[in-house]
Parts: sequence; C-alpha cells; structure tokens
Amino acid sequence: MGFGIGKTSIIKRVKIGKSSEHSAFRYRIQLVDESLIAEAAEFMDEYFIANSNLENSYDSVDDEEMIDKNYSFWRVPLSEGISLAAFLEDDEDDESRMICCSVLGVEKKEEKPVVSKPEKPSKRVEQILQTQEDLIGKADVFSLFNCDAYVTGHGMATAPKFQRRGIGEEMLRARSQICRLTNIPVSAAVFTGEASQKLAKKCGYETLAELDLTTYRIDGKLIYPNPDWPVIKWMAARYF
Repeated sequence: MGFGIGKTSIIKRVKIGKSSEHSAFRYRIQLVDESLIAEAAEFMDEYFIANSNLENSYDSVDDEEMIDKNYSFWRVPLSEGISLAAFLEDDEDDESRMICCSVLGVEKKEEKPVVSKPEKPSKRVEQILQTQEDLIGKADVFSLFNCDAYVTGHGMATAPKFQRRGIGEEMLRARSQICRLTNIPVSAAVFTGEASQKLAKKCGYETLAELDLTTYRIDGKLIYPNPDWPVIKWMAARYF
C-alpha cells in the first residue's frame, strides 16, 4: 500500500432513512485495502464506464479493449491504498456488498501531473485521457494552492439501485479524511457531468478550468460531437 496508512479503516458509517420510494439502509465508507482491489476494479469496470460523460459521448461502452485496459488502469491507483468504497451493512441477501467506489491517487509537484494510463491503451482511451490532460494543463493546482501534492480523483461510481440517495456526496466529503490521513491539504479532480459538477460545488470545490467538448478537437477532429453534457471541469478544494 502506497502510504502506509495501516490496516483497513472505516471512515464513516451512514444511515439513510426510509422514503416514499425507498427503504432505509445503512452503509460504511472505508479505505480500499489490498484484499479489495480486485473487487473495486471490477466494480468500476461495471459501473463507471456506463455512466461517464466522456465515455458515453465517445460511444465506448461496448469497446471490449477499453474495458480490459480500464480494468488494468484501475488497479494502479487502487494500489496506492487511499481509495474509498461504500459497503452495504444490512442487506440480508448480500451482506457487505460494495455499492460505491471512489478511486483516488496522489499527484506530486516533482512529478508532472498527468492522467494515469494503462499499458498499450486503445486509441479511444488515449483520446479520452488526452482530453483530461488538456483540461488539467489549463490550471496548475500546485501554484494556485501553493502545495507540493494533491489528492486526485480518478473516478467514482455508484451501483444503480443506490444512486440519488446521497452516497456520492458522502463519498466526496470523505476525501477530506483522506487528505488528513495523507497530510495533503488539497483535492482536485476532473468532473465530467452536470450532476457531479453541481455536487462538487456543493462540497466546496471551485472551478479551476473548463473545456467545451462540443468544440474540442484532437488533430483537427471533433471527438465528442454530441456529448451528454457539453462542459467538463477541473475542480479543487483545500481542506486545511
């Protein structure tokens, strides 16, 4: 594990009350340790691609090569030991199953901040990652926040049954604990959808840079002519 934080620790337990449409449930947010890496990678493979604005806009959900390479990609940041997962605690049918995962890593000033890449990525993966790199390059987190490192978000996904229940907000707010555990005061990530951008703003993230997908080109070619949401944002928050 990259930061020697220690054995798996529970960050928070949350209870969601019953509503007119949903039953009550409880879940815990915890660090992803080595024993959970494979499960977390498979979870992200199943749910993140299908719900990501960039991937959907590129029509890459059925790209088997991308899915295989994504799986390899998730394992790299997950091995740093600071990612988070939410586990259902009172599901009689499938106790303690993962219902949300947030893959996190650390970017350091002495290393050029780039989007982590899988080995031999497909053309689609390369273009999606280049899109994020071009956006990140518009604003330097290190100089803007006078920091030597920041916690970065590689992606977050929630199982469909548990979406719109506030889990994403709890997971995003839990990044403050990761920043304190690693003694890194700043967190930053690319937020690609309308809902995630609104959530990030609600949780105290500020927009550092934007990129309009409808006009964005690589080698003169429009990559996302009809995106689900036209603007992706590079956003960050300082916790201490």
